Amino acid sequence: MVRKSGQNPNRAYYDKADGMPSHYALIRKVLYPGFKIKFRLLVPYPEDQREGSRVGGCLPVSCGKFRCGVTAYTYNLFAFSHQVQCVKAKRGQYVVFPRKGEIWAFFKDRDINRSSSTNNQREYKYKVVEILSEYVKNVGVKVRSLDKVIGFVSLFQRARMTAVGTFFIKPNELHKFSHRIPSFNMTGTERKGVPAGSFELDPYALPLNPDDIWYPGKVKECMQ
Repeated sequence: MVRKSGQNPNRAYYDKADGMPSHYALIRKVLYPGFKIKFRLLVPYPEDQREGSRVGGCLPVSCGKFRCGVTAYTYNLFAFSHQVQCVKAKRGQYVVFPRKGEIWAFFKDRDINRSSSTNNQREYKYKVVEILSEYVKNVGVKVRSLDKVIGFVSLFQRARMTAVGTFFIKPNELHKFSHRIPSFNMTGTERKGVPAGSFELDPYALPLNPDDIWYPGKVKECMQ
């Protein structure tokens, strides 16, 4: 028995190296019995030499244009994460940009010229940011840093609207986005200590080491 995928068959796909949902896949079919999933990996489609050097170095790419790559199969339902919001462009390409209201992991430091052969990209620290505006060509996207709520593993809240907390990601800096983090908005009534308007983030989209996440409030913690 074969069941075709739904209207939006694009899913984030976990990176086997660091476990983050930083790759994309186009689900083609689900074969029954056994839940064998047929899919095609979406690979970056660089538009210029700068993007091409990043793709050629195998650095993670989560924003921009993608095209269908090789066909693969898996029985592992947990290989996939959230549904990917994208726009289908000409010649079968897919365009992915952070969208307003989403939560993304952002590389705190990332040198585009580093070679992936040294595995340096696995050592970067992350910021967690809320997307405040839709992406605009030649302008970029506005984001706000999120602070970790002390006492919780994956609960984050908005940082103060300051120069540190709110900033723009320019079009030539989109490579600093690592991956989207699925999230749920909290009302503050869930349990004691949960701030209203905070976000419960998918722990499987966060690094295993909490020290790999940088946030504005961490500076104050270190000074105490």
